[in-house]
Amino acid sequence: LQCMQHNLHKSKVVTNELNQWLSGLKGRTGIALVQEPNNNKGKIANLSKNLNVFLGDKDKVIITTTGINSWKLNQFCNTDQVTITTKTENNTIIVFSSIYMPFDSLEAPPSRLMTDLVEFCANKRWELIIGADANSHHIGWGSSDNNTRGENLFDYIVSTNLQICNIGGEPTFENIIRQ
Repeated sequence: LQCMQHNLHKSKVVTNELNQWLSGLKGRTGIALVQEPNNNKGKIANLSKNLNVFLGDKDKVIITTTGINSWKLNQFCNTDQVTITTKTENNTIIVFSSIYMPFDSLEAPPSRLMTDLVEFCANKRWELIIGADANSHHIGWGSSDNNTRGENLFDYIVSTNLQICNIGGEPTFENIIRQ
């Protein structure tokens, strides 16, 4: 199972690259945990027809290849989160969630819905993979500095069985003044 997380920033070009990645799996299974795809009236533009699309409200989506037995967990979906469950060939349950943590939220991350999801999965002993655009800085996931949002989220992560699984050292965000 190939898995990736990406904020597409509503870009048609990057959405096309995601489609190429999923289409290029050729018989292998894949899941993309996506924030801000190129979305037009609830449809993700330029996606192959042989993909399963689980839309949250607005700009959160999980896209899977067709060989995956999966269903949406509506109780863990809202404007900033979409969650699905999969069952593997050996009956292992894995939950995937695509989460956006707005930078202007009055609530420090993580959200109550995310903590409820983590507790739900822990109680059921289900595996959980979260792909998030956390809008939080912490050296624990490769930022060059920490901010309060990052410290709150990092403290939560280390207080649970969650693990940070960033691969590589490339910045996940970059503009003229910071990365």
